[in-house]
Amino acid sequence: MKKVNLKWIVLFIVSISILTGCRTMQLNQDGKTLGKGMFESAAGVGVAIVGGILYPSGLAPNINVEFQQRFGVGEKTEVQFKIHNDFTGMIAPPYGQGCSSQNEIDFAVKVNTYDKNGYAFSLLPIVGCAFGISTSYPYKGGIPLYIGQYNYPFYINPNAGLALIGSKSGLKNNFYWGGTFNASPNIGLCINEIPSFETDLTFNWGWEIPKGRIVYRHEIDLFCQLNWLIREEQWVPGPPPPNTPKTYTPQICNSIGLSYHFSAGVRYNPGQRQVRE
Repeated sequence: MKKVNLKWIVLFIVSISILTGCRTMQLNQDGKTLGKGMFESAAGVGVAIVGGILYPSGLAPNINVEFQQRFGVGEKTEVQFKIHNDFTGMIAPPYGQGCSSQNEIDFAVKVNTYDKNGYAFSLLPIVGCAFGISTSYPYKGGIPLYIGQYNYPFYINPNAGLALIGSKSGLKNNFYWGGTFNASPNIGLCINEIPSFETDLTFNWGWEIPKGRIVYRHEIDLFCQLNWLIREEQWVPGPPPPNTPKTYTPQICNSIGLSYHFSAGVRYNPGQRQVRE
């Protein structure tokens, strides 16, 4: 079997993530764990429609891609990481055209808490980092990147979250459901003395179609993001009068969307020897 060059695969995924903001968070798994020594590598793509205060003219299209690697380290425990990218285009007067991205590298530990009578439930504590480039309003702040005469802020935000997954097997397909909550400070805006905090919530419903070592998944996701900001009060028109104290106004910018996601995963045991007959 021809060896796969993982270096170029990782470089390709990282390049897409940096160049390409709401965030959808797919579960891409049921409530069971893989079992000790088993691995699963999965990739998927999805489409979404997003609306809300961030998109005042109506709805905006969203495309998301994902790679997920799962490692079975115990009979009821997994370690997994995920590389996820959301890219949203925007045409929203009076702010003009733009795009927004929410890119993610997440690490999680999956613990199976219940597995009886075809029902399984698991918890996944998550830590990770979100990063990307945003050209749409409201700006996320960050490190300025100058492309021609335009300034695009590149941001890096740590985050933490928790996912809950339930599933039902024993039917023609395995059905699963659950939700994920993520929270992160907006470091770029906080450095600019604008306290900012982002929260993401996703509800997920999906089903699996096992075909030997390959598992196909279809998933529907309802998601929303809240950006909690405290901005300095703006004076319009012109500068404020001399000796005017600064005043701050809290703002909540939100978006909500619906996504469909398709993925395929391959399960294997790398420690198992291949015996030729």
